[in-house]
Amino acid sequence: MKKIKINPLLIFLIFLIIGVFVGISRLNKPLISFEVSGVVERTLDIIDKNGLKNLSEEQKKKLKIAAMIGFLKEFRKIDPYATISIKNNKLTINKEATPARKQSFISNIIINEIYITKISDFNYPIEEKIKRLLKKNKKIKTIVFDLRDNYGGFILNASRLLDLFLPPGENIIFTKTKRASGYITRSPAFLKHKIFVLINSRTASAAEIFADVIQRTKRGVVIGTPSFGKNLTQSDFYKIKDGFKISITTSELKYQSGKNKIVPDILVKENEDALRVALEYIEGHK
Repeated sequence: MKKIKINPLLIFLIFLIIGVFVGISRLNKPLISFEVSGVVERTLDIIDKNGLKNLSEEQKKKLKIAAMIGFLKEFRKIDPYATISIKNNKLTINKEATPARKQSFISNIIINEIYITKISDFNYPIEEKIKRLLKKNKKIKTIVFDLRDNYGGFILNASRLLDLFLPPGENIIFTKTKRASGYITRSPAFLKHKIFVLINSRTASAAEIFADVIQRTKRGVVIGTPSFGKNLTQSDFYKIKDGFKISITTSELKYQSGKNKIVPDILVKENEDALRVALEYIEGHK
C-alpha cells in the first residue's frame, strides 16, 4: 500500500484560508443584538410607580428620548469603532476593524431613520467612511453631526465632507493670498437628508467652518452654544524630537456670514444636552 505524502505547506495554507474566512464572518456579525423597547418601557414603569402617572404624551416622549440617550451613551463605551444601530426597537452593535493608522475618531449611532455621528476632529479624511455608511443604510433621512468639543483640523477634510451634502457650485471657502483659491462643491451625493449640527464653546476652526457653511446655505439647523471663535490657521514650521513641532500662524479666517464665531439657530444652556434638544426638535417636526 502506497504511503500518501502530505505537504506541510499545503496544510498550513488550508488552515490559513479557513482562519481568514472565520475571522471575516465573525467581524461581520453583530456583537450584540436584542430588543431595546423593554428597557424604555421599564424606565417609564419606574416613573409611574413613583407617583408620576399623570404624564402628558409630550412628557412621556421627552422621557423616552432621555432614557434612550443615557442608554446609548453606555453602549458607546463598548467599542469606539463600533456602529450602534436601533431599528424597529432592535439594537445591534456592529464591530468594525480597528484602523491600522491614525484617524479622526467617529462614533456612529443609527436610530431608525436618524444617523448621529460624533466627530472628534478633521485631522484625517472621513467623508468616504460616512458616504459608505449612508449608501448602506438607505432608509436614513436625518443626519446629526455632533461637533461639540471638535477643535478643528484640516479645512480641506471638512470641505470634502460638506461636498457630499451641498448643491454643486457652492463656494465653501475662499482663500485670499497672492493667488486666490477656494473649494467649490462639485459631486454631492446626499441632498435630500435633513441635517443638524451640534456645537459648543469648544467647537473651533475647521469645525466652525463646517457649521457656518451649513447655517449660511440654510442646508441644516445648528444647535448648541456659541462656538469658540478661532479665526486663525496654523501650518507646521519645524518638527523637533519626541513628536513636538513648531507651528506658525499663516492666515486669518473670516466666516462668510460675517461673524467671528458661530451663533446657533437654536441656543441651549451650557448645562443642557444639545443632542436631546435636537432629537426633540426632530420628533416635533416630522
